[in-house]
Amino acid sequence: MISREAINREIDRIDGRLKVLETMLGRPGVTSQDFKNEIEKSQELVENLRSMIAREPFSGHEINVNSNINR
Repeated sequence: MISREAINREIDRIDGRLKVLETMLGRPGVTSQDFKNEIEKSQELVENLRSMIAREPFSGHEINVNSNINR
């Protein structure tokens, strides 16, 4: 997968935003349990997406880049 690094960066951003949402639980209009349930569901989706990406075969470009980094 050529865009593996970009996708991983986006996943990290999403995960960071979810943590920010966790701190906003005290705001009126949303029950904290509902909010926490949505956060947990979102975090599970992020982890599933990471697993899917990890199972993808590396492209030739990724193999070359990784071999240059590990020298």
